[in-house]
Amino acid sequence: MQPRLHVKNDRPLPRVRATLRAIFGDLRPRERLSPLDQLVRSELGGRTLDEVSWTAFHLLRARFEDWGEVIEAGPAAVEVLIADVTHAHAKAIWLVEAFTILRARRGDLSLDFIGDLPTEVAFRKLRNLLGVGPKVAASVLNFSSLARPVLVVDTDVARLANRLGLVAAVQNLDRAHQELTAILEPGWDADDLYELHRLMKRHAQETCHALAPGCKACVLADLCPQAASSIRSTAVSKPRSEAEVLSFRRP
Repeated sequence: MQPRLHVKNDRPLPRVRATLRAIFGDLRPRERLSPLDQLVRSELGGRTLDEVSWTAFHLLRARFEDWGEVIEAGPAAVEVLIADVTHAHAKAIWLVEAFTILRARRGDLSLDFIGDLPTEVAFRKLRNLLGVGPKVAASVLNFSSLARPVLVVDTDVARLANRLGLVAAVQNLDRAHQELTAILEPGWDADDLYELHRLMKRHAQETCHALAPGCKACVLADLCPQAASSIRSTAVSKPRSEAEVLSFRRP
């Protein structure tokens, strides 16, 4: 059975979103990339800081006016431009292969055809056609100009959701995506889900760290089973004051 957040209602995500929005402000999108640009941007961003992956994306865009030129240039030329991202060698090979497959199967380098498909079909098509994971497929659908109501679940979002008791999966992003999707608000649109992703990701990176979560300073601590356990544990292990120590001494 899927775990649930320990709150008095069965609609936890609106409360999570409202709490984090009060801290970080309105993080809904101001602009969107084309689907193909977003595919490149999302693939570069895997296991890489945003500022690093954005720099790599802009270097690629400056070098290649048309993405078709990437195929002719080859992985080595791409790798030089994206050298600072994690797994640059593998990502350079993937970009060339993905563009080659897309052009061979569709006749051009465009993902605009995705816009004519139902969201679930488009999600599967991206995964099957280009061999991307659930995070990248969801990113193309939600972050790009397609603006589909799909939640992007990366390792940061999955970690926070797991600690809140919303999902059982942490490493399995496919499962975490499915579990979170099952409890999304039906009325939330693409901008709402974009913002939820950004809010949860930022909180996970700034407070709910992987190795040492800042439970005492966490604005979601009263909602979080793990935070409650951590705070209780800290209180129990807190060193006694000198007066407390003296009171335990034998006469």
